Amino acid sequence: MRLLWSLILIFLFCVDSNAQTSKKSNQELDQLVIEYNALFFASKKLVEQVYHKTQSSDKEILLKFIDQNENLVNKKSSSQNFNEQNSVSNIGLKWVSDFTHNFGLGGSDDEDIYFRSKVSTGLDWVIFGEGSYFKHKNDLKLNLIENRKDSLELMLLKKNDVSQKKIETLQYIYDMQRIEILKKYADFLKAKVDYTNKLFASKLINLPEKIKVENDYSKIKNNLDLSENFLSNQDNQSLLSEYGNIPNVNYDLLNIDKKELTDLLAIDSEIVELEKELIRKDRKNSDRPSFRTKVRYNVFNSEGDFNRSFASVGASLSVPIRFGKDHALEYKIESFDEKLELQKLKTQERLEKLYFDFYSKKNELKNLQNDLKLIDALLDNEIQIYEKHIMNFSPEKYIDFAMQFLKKKIEILDVNQTLSEYFITYQLITEQSKKTTSQVFNSNVLETPFEISLKEESSITPSSTYLWSNTFKTETNESLVTILNENKIKTVFLSPGENNDEKLNDFVVQANQNQIKIHRLIGENSYAQNQLGLKKLIRKINHIDKNTYTGIHLDIEPHTFSDYRENMDSYVENMNTIFTQVNQLCNENNMQLSVSVPMNLTEKNAKVLRKLKIKTYIMAYENVDQNKLLKRTEKLRNILKDNFVWVLRLSDFKNDEELKMALKELKNQGITEISYYDVSALLNPNE
Repeated sequence: MRLLWSLILIFLFCVDSNAQTSKKSNQELDQLVIEYNALFFASKKLVEQVYHKTQSSDKEILLKFIDQNENLVNKKSSSQNFNEQNSVSNIGLKWVSDFTHNFGLGGSDDEDIYFRSKVSTGLDWVIFGEGSYFKHKNDLKLNLIENRKDSLELMLLKKNDVSQKKIETLQYIYDMQRIEILKKYADFLKAKVDYTNKLFASKLINLPEKIKVENDYSKIKNNLDLSENFLSNQDNQSLLSEYGNIPNVNYDLLNIDKKELTDLLAIDSEIVELEKELIRKDRKNSDRPSFRTKVRYNVFNSEGDFNRSFASVGASLSVPIRFGKDHALEYKIESFDEKLELQKLKTQERLEKLYFDFYSKKNELKNLQNDLKLIDALLDNEIQIYEKHIMNFSPEKYIDFAMQFLKKKIEILDVNQTLSEYFITYQLITEQSKKTTSQVFNSNVLETPFEISLKEESSITPSSTYLWSNTFKTETNESLVTILNENKIKTVFLSPGENNDEKLNDFVVQANQNQIKIHRLIGENSYAQNQLGLKKLIRKINHIDKNTYTGIHLDIEPHTFSDYRENMDSYVENMNTIFTQVNQLCNENNMQLSVSVPMNLTEKNAKVLRKLKIKTYIMAYENVDQNKLLKRTEKLRNILKDNFVWVLRLSDFKNDEELKMALKELKNQGITEISYYDVSALLNPNE
């Protein structure tokens, strides 16, 4: 094929009037030369677009991706908490009545042991053994252990599900970047097909060559259409905007620290310990003596007038006798330990294989990058030839090298995906082992239940919350004010919606009576797109009733746009302009300004907020592990100093226990002011 293109060029530029390969006019030949050169420039542009993808050396984006939804691994396993003292209501007492009637006496009536009928009634009290208070108390402990074990097993299932979803999401992110490259490749091949058809029409190439080019285009186009149709059904735009730069991580700088992990499978270990404890306690209960007492009032009715009634007491003691050890029990307990050790060994082997495969892929990546450097040098060489001999330059070699370059980039993308999958899988496995047993395993559960008072006061209380128009319209003002007072909230960010002025005025009156401040909540993201959006925002603020609202709260999130990564600098500048101008308006109207920002807010935006002294609400969402979120936002919080509020999204927390643990941890870490998102979650805590 390369020889053929060379022959075509020789023919096109040759001035030999005796050439017999074509009878086309000079005008048609000139047009073919122009179109061939156009293919050269198209391939050159394609290389530049693919080559200049910005590469990030920051692996934090991968660690952040790993942390997402990691709360499924760290959650308290049991959502039910029992108070042992109040849960055991059966103390082993029973009222028993017994009636016996004999149809024949069969003996002398003078003896007490003969009677016609007998009625006995009274109390049975099981002090020890089956049915006693102590047995019920032990059963409750067993139930707590069983509940803990079952919930830990559910946690492991969720953890595996989360890990699988992370890999699937990672595949989606890489597929989207492949599609981006293949779209450009398909456009180029389409132009090449059009040019090839013209060559075939001019009888400069044969039919097989024409079909080959068409087949190359058809394969790419069909795969591209199939991928786009499949991926279009997945709603992952928010993930793509946040983690779309993962394929551009510099994987040369990514490493796995090999460790001899001695605490693998901490949750599995706890499950085994709980199973063993269940077996031991069950056997221990069966070996305990049984002691029962009874109090009766008896009435005997004999023939004639000889009747008797009297009280009686009695007791029975049953002591089990066992000889020797229970070898079956010991074997069962040992089998649990052996299975766990085997599971640990397999996990360690899996980690070692991941470690080996990771660095094998890194070697493969290095070889591919060396190949790419060679192709890049060949492309540069062709460009130099073109610049020196522009009139006699043949684009054929450059186009061929460009296609090799593109294929090599896709190969590198595939290897990068495999590397990131290995890295994430390794980190997810070892993450659990980094937690000590004391963090995961509370030995007290074996003896006493978890006990958390529902009346316990939170360590810190929210100062504010968000109230969107849907909730504001559907709930009564009385219920809204009540829920705000119950949670000691003194500032509400309100988006009232349209056509409800009467309800709004009444809500303002009730809020003022309860010393609750109302700030106007503005959450339209399009205001950050361009100057027109800014003008609309300023116009909206100018029309806000200053007597109704004492402040403005902006919840504008440009990072949700699909083009945020490509136009980040523009969006950053737009947000800084919004902060500056809205702050000036608020100062002129004696109103407070606050803003909600994501955890990955840019440094430029953060510095402007600090300079203008705008209170910043950090949206700490998607994870209940506050330590990880605080670590992730450390740089942002250092820039903002103390002028920030930590926002908890209530729907992230599975139950009150998790929320209380988060509040306690935040207080321990020095966080003094928090906000709840949002009122609808406060009104419907079960949802």
